[in-house]
Amino acid sequence: MHGYLLAVELSPRQREVVESIATIGKQDIPMKELASRLGLSYRVMMRYKEEAMQRNGYTSWDGFLADFVKDEL
Repeated sequence: MHGYLLAVELSPRQREVVESIATIGKQDIPMKELASRLGLSYRVMMRYKEEAMQRNGYTSWDGFLADFVKDEL
């Protein structure tokens, strides 16, 4: 499945959360602060991340993130 995925399927809110997590290095802020900025608790933000990965058949964040970024470009 990986490498052949044409588009990562996400709800608008999942996409917002994943995009924020993916760019956290540029923002240089802790994950808990990012969750707060998104109006979420840290646990809920992590649940969005896990559900987005599972929805697309991934078990690894790195693999999911690589395909997500490739899909976004």
